[in-house]
Parts: sequence; structure tokens; C-alpha cells
Amino acid sequence: MTGTLAAPEWLALLVVVAGIAGLLWWTGRRRLAAVRGLVGVLLVLAVADPRLQGPPADERVVHVVDQSASVSPEVGARTWAAIREGATAEASGVRVGAVQVDGTARIVSLPVAPLRLPTALLEPSTRPGTDLAAGLRLADQLLPDHAPGRVVVHTDGQVDPATLEGPLARLSDRGFSVEVHPLDGPEPELALVDLELPPRADVGTTIRGSVAVEGGPSGIDNTLGVRLTDAAGSSVELDPVDIRVPAGERASVPVTLSLPPDLQAGLWTLELTIPGAAPRVRGIQVDEPPKVLLVQGNPRDGATLRGVLEAEGMQVTTASSSGAPTLEDDLDLVILAGTPTAGRGALPRDFVSALSPFIEAGGGLLTLSGPGGYAAGGWQDSPLAELLPVRIDPDGAEKDDSVSLLVVLDKSGSMARPAADATSVRGMVSGVTDMMVGGRAAGSKIRVASEAAAATMTKLRDHDRVGVLAVDTLPYWSVKMTSAAGRDKAMSQTRRISAGGGGMYVLTALEAASEAMLAEQSPLRHILMLVDASDAGEQTRDVFGNTRGALSLAQALRGEDVTVSVVGIGSEDSRDSPFLRRLTRAGGGRLELTPDIRTVSSLFAQEVERLVGSAEHEQAPVRVVVEGWHPALKGVDIASAPSLAGWSDVLPRSRARTVLSTPAGTPIFAVWNRGLGQVAAWTSDDGARWARGWPRWSGHAPMWTQLARALSRTEGGMEDALTLSTDRDRVELTIRQTDDLGAPTPLGTLDVQLTIDGSAVAAPDPVLVQPGTATVLLDAPEGARVEATVKATDADGTARPLGTVSAIVPTSRERSRLGQATEVLATLSRTAIDRTAPEGPRIPIWPALLVLAALLLPVD
Repeated sequence: MTGTLAAPEWLALLVVVAGIAGLLWWTGRRRLAAVRGLVGVLLVLAVADPRLQGPPADERVVHVVDQSASVSPEVGARTWAAIREGATAEASGVRVGAVQVDGTARIVSLPVAPLRLPTALLEPSTRPGTDLAAGLRLADQLLPDHAPGRVVVHTDGQVDPATLEGPLARLSDRGFSVEVHPLDGPEPELALVDLELPPRADVGTTIRGSVAVEGGPSGIDNTLGVRLTDAAGSSVELDPVDIRVPAGERASVPVTLSLPPDLQAGLWTLELTIPGAAPRVRGIQVDEPPKVLLVQGNPRDGATLRGVLEAEGMQVTTASSSGAPTLEDDLDLVILAGTPTAGRGALPRDFVSALSPFIEAGGGLLTLSGPGGYAAGGWQDSPLAELLPVRIDPDGAEKDDSVSLLVVLDKSGSMARPAADATSVRGMVSGVTDMMVGGRAAGSKIRVASEAAAATMTKLRDHDRVGVLAVDTLPYWSVKMTSAAGRDKAMSQTRRISAGGGGMYVLTALEAASEAMLAEQSPLRHILMLVDASDAGEQTRDVFGNTRGALSLAQALRGEDVTVSVVGIGSEDSRDSPFLRRLTRAGGGRLELTPDIRTVSSLFAQEVERLVGSAEHEQAPVRVVVEGWHPALKGVDIASAPSLAGWSDVLPRSRARTVLSTPAGTPIFAVWNRGLGQVAAWTSDDGARWARGWPRWSGHAPMWTQLARALSRTEGGMEDALTLSTDRDRVELTIRQTDDLGAPTPLGTLDVQLTIDGSAVAAPDPVLVQPGTATVLLDAPEGARVEATVKATDADGTARPLGTVSAIVPTSRERSRLGQATEVLATLSRTAIDRTAPEGPRIPIWPALLVLAALLLPVD
């Protein structure tokens, strides 16, 4: 045992203690000098924090042994025998533990010396797969921080490498070494390894995928048999697939399957067979093609969409809006393309009234605006308006009467700078001078901003109301909310605004603006802010331990029908641009960024025209922006989509999901749930006029077909509430509950009824993995038909059926005898690190020194 000092620099105080003791000794008070000198020495030593360091703890070695189906029993027995022999040969002071891995991970022995393995090792679980990640996590838990240790992994590497990244990073961060002992395996046999096919398909369609084939020692030149079997045991043979694979090689063979048009809808077992190899099975859900009713305002509206859906085998019936369309009982989806609800060619009232119960019962509705729909078609005065996930904005406003507009200007110190770029020395000196003196220097940013604010008043109507608020660290009312009829006086007051100091406080500005706007009675109340995108200060504020934020205040204002838009001086790369985008999203408005303040006047004018002008935008084309995820976007590169030349001006709803929008924040594609069904709004068209370049885009057809399927009765409704996953050699039921915005909601008490091949079995208890999401890990043999029915009971005792899902347990790749996965073994080997043995525990002794010093005080 050795001693150390944690803070040896304090020993310098011993000189002071010696000096005081020497002075006392020199004056004749020798006993006092000795006592106080000893007390001083004890106190200095206590501050220096001396510690006794013990010997290091015993080394820990944890063996993680793969005993899954891909490892033969003989190899497993040899591995355990070698671990026993190695543990016996280990030097003293080494504790050895073991973890067994198959479909699960279990501790066989805690780290002890000597290793104690049970006489009969654990039998491999019936659950297929290799949960090596769980084994590494258990090994991590068996290794304490104060002791040296290492993990020895015995595996053939037949595991998904992506699952290992987290546990390996954790061991590496803690400084533990990972050693890999590859397990010997047989030569790869002839085997069907992986099958890639869509999990769902419509009857009568052709599906394409691939199957990975291991050629084995002799290779293969044969045909692949394909058979479908339903729950009743009836089979359908599909066309065989020719396969040629050289000996010792693996090849990916394309597979094309044509489903018969008379095939019954349901869950089918797909079985692939080849002579000399074990069959491979998996499930495929076969659906009836969605039945779609397309209602067109004119023959051009929806014509492109109709062709796309029919090419995918969907049954599309078309009708004109004035042709008295009817909702059949077997319809899955209704599409309204440019259909007016008022005037010539209007949709019948009874048809519009029937849409709501159709959706509530699980049907889907997709609306395309086009030039003849939404506000142009009078939808705002129709029951359709309440069904949509967007708010229709007639004439650029919710209502066609008065508007209350409050302009908030940044009057911080930076607004005294020149509006034009100061590239010359003279210009830079002038800019610095303007900032020093403040005010309204000629050509300054504050002059340009105040002129832009004054110009907005000329576009308002006399029955509108307007106000101007200038803000730096405090709010200053230049024009309190007043009638736009008195715009001359208001414009004069606005032009006198001068720059102040500091930065602009956004939360202070919103608090002052909210008080004024909540007192207004206009149907549309809007706040328009000019903010430096690199200097948007006071985004939050701490008040007596509670944090107030500008985002939450903007969200609250939106709930009171007060919207917030921002013109930001800067670019997307400016420091506060992401915050300003979130602010306008929370406030239901738009964000416009410009690096040149001289363009603010035109941006202000566009915003006012939006409030009091047209509800349709036909302007310079823009590219859509992804705001959220939806199944329609799966595999679709929206960044490569063509520009849009027009859209209907709408506002987002607080409970809806905006999936695509314009850069300014206007929704282009939004969706929400209504009862058991879904409603999606596309505020442009399908290519007739505004989206003219989209039909030639590669993502056009996939996006529309995936959207149609997601909305249809067969796949819509409780989207993703229940999923039964059979990936990675395991069967996992996921129960998920969200609101219309995708936020998690409480699940309640869950009741899971489980059947395997028609026989009821007890289901494990659901495990809550995160708010609103629970999982159930199921044990079922390969090829089994698993069906789960889930009910939820809320806190008030209300029972809610969440639905029923079924799946076929696929063949485990574990049983294919694939030999060693060299790439995975190499990945494991690269994570091995060298770790310096930790020091032994340190025992502080300063408390004892303080006690001794205290005991000497009475003597003093």
C-alpha cells in the first residue's frame, strides 16, 4: 500500500506554520509553539489531501459464447472445454465469467476465480437468431470500473453488424478490450440465404425482388420452386425461377412473381424450394386493389394521377363534380381534384355530407386543389372545410373582412449600419460612425426598415387596423393599434423610428405584441416581425425558476388565432435562422430570409397582399421542403423533385401534420386522422398546370401510389398502431399510439390475445420501451402463422380495440450453415483496444488529521 497527495501545492503553507511556531519559540512560549506548530502541520496536511492507495482489483475476463443455431453442437462443446482449460491456466488474481448467446443472452457464470460452469450448460433457446448485442451488454455490466478487464467473444459472426455498434462503443468508452475468437464452422452448404420481396402486393400484380443463394461445394444449375399457401392449407404454384450459381460462390438471383388475378386476398405463406437445400418461407400480404373514386372538376384535373393509379392495378372510377357521384360501400379512397363546391359544376350537397361518415368509418380522402378547388371553388363555405388538415385562406385571409396587422421592427444598434454593403474604407468608417451616434443616419438599415413598414399601410384598407412596435432590449410603441384610415399620421410616426442599442429581444417583443393583439377584435390578427437572423436575442427567459420561451408564446398566440411571420435579415446559414423557422412554424406564419435589407419593402408588401389579396399563388417556381415523414415519401427523393409554379394559399392546422411545404411555410401536403380514416390535402395539382414538370420526375408515380395505399381503407386508419415484425430472426409485436401530430399518447392497460397456427397461446406481458410505444417479443417456430389481437383499457375503464395483425415466421438464416462471416469478425477485431490497468482504490486520511487537530485544541 502506498501514499499519495491529491493537492501537494498546499504543503507550501508549512513554511508559514514553521515561521509562526519559530516566533513563539523565540519569545519563550515553547510548549505553545510545539502545540500550535503540530496543529498547523495537521491542518496543512489535511488540506493537501493525503491518501493511501491500495493494490489494484483482480482482473475480470468475460467470455461471450455464441451457441446459436448456426454453430454446431460439436463446435460449441469444444469452445466450452477450451474456456475451462484456459480459466484453469489463468494466473492468480483473474476472475473469469461467461455469457451464453443464442436467440437471447444469459449469464452462465459470474466473474469468479476459479471459473464455475454448471455441469449441464444452458440449452439453446427456441428463439432463432443471435442476440450478440445483448451478450455484449451483459458482459459490460459484469465489468466494474475499478478493475482491469476484457471481453472475449467466441462467434462465427453470423449476426447483423449494425446491432453491435452501440455495445462495442460502450465497452470502448469504458476502456475494456474486446478479443475475438472465430468459431470453426462447416464449409458453406447449398442454401437459400436471404429473400428480398415486398411484404404486400395486390392480386393480379407482378412483384420483383431477389434471393441470395449459396452455391455450396458443387454449385447449382436448377430451378427454384415457388408456392403460396393460405391459412386453410390450399396451395398455388407460381412460375419457377431459373438459378445458376458457381461452386463456392454466393449470388443474388432476381425473382419475378406474377400473382394470379383470382387469388384470394389475405396473408399467404411464400415457400421457396430448391433440390439439396432446406426450403425458405416467409409471409406476404395479398390485398385486393384499392377501389378509388376520382371526382374531377374538369377532365384535366386528376388525369395524370388516374393514369398512375391504374398502372399500379388500382380500380379507379372517374366522375365529374356535376355528374352526381355516389359513394359505394366498397370504396377505399375518394379523390377530389379541382372540384368546386359552389357555382357551376359544384359537388352535390348530399355527396359532400356523406364524406364525413365515410371517413369516420375508415375510408380515405385525398383532395387536390388546382386552380378550381379550395378557395377558388368555395370550399371555405362548405362542410369540406372542416374535413381538411389545412385551413382555407380565402383572398389570402381566413375571412374577407378586417385585418389587424402589427409590424414589429428590430431597432437594435446594428440597425444604424448602412443598408448597402460598406466595401470601401470610407464606407466602413461611416458605418462605424453611424453605429456610434445611433439615430437615423442617411442610408441606414433603420431608415429602410421604417420606410418599408410605412409602405405596408398603403396596401391596407380603411377598415383594417395597423400598429408599429420598435424593439431593442425594450419595446417602444411608434404607432399603437389604430385604424388604417389614419395611415398618414401613422406613416409619419413610423418614419421617425431611430436605432437604439444592444440587440433585439424576441420574447420581449412577442410579449408586448401579444397583449395588444389579443385585445383586437378583427377576424384575422397577424404579427409581422423584422429580425436580424444573426442577432435574435432573448429566445427564452428565466423568471423565478420558470423558463419562458418565445416558441411557446407563439404557439399560444396561434391557439388564439393570432399568427406570426418573420422577415429575417440573413440567410439559411445565419446563426438564428433555425430558431426563426421554428418560431414561424409555431406561430402558423411564414419565414422569408434576405441578406439585403433593401428587399424588405417588397417582402412586407407580399405579406400584406397575402392578407388582403388573392388566395392563389402563381409566381416564380419554388421547390418544396420536407417538414415531416409520411409513408408516401418512402424511397422518394423529394430534393430532386421539380419546382411548383402555383398552389392555393392555406394555413396549417395545429393538430395536422404538414409533410411538404413551400420555403415560406405554406403547406403543400398535409394529413391528419378523422375517426378510423385519414384525410390528405395536396394544395397544388397533379401536373395539369402548377406541377407541370412532376409527371416526368422519377419519384412522381411512387409518391402518389404510396399515398393512395396509405390513405385507403385497407391500409389507412390506425396507421402503424400495430406492427408485427419478423426481421432479424425474431417476431416482435409493436404497439404504438400517437395523436394526429404523431406525438405519443398513453397506451393504457394492454390485453394481447395471441394465436399460433390457430391455437391460442399465452402472450408475454408488453414492455413499455418509450412513451406511447410497447413491444412484445414472441417465440414461434419457423413457418408458423402468428396472429395478435390487442385491446387497450384507459384509466377511466374505457376499452378500445387497437386491431389485429398477423404474420408468418420466416426461415431463420441461422439454420443455413453459412460458415464464418469474415466482415463481421473483422469489425469485432477492429474494436479491440489496449487498456492501462486501473490503479487500486484510494483511501482519504484527511478526516483523521482533522480529528487529531481538533483533539489538540483543548491542550492549546
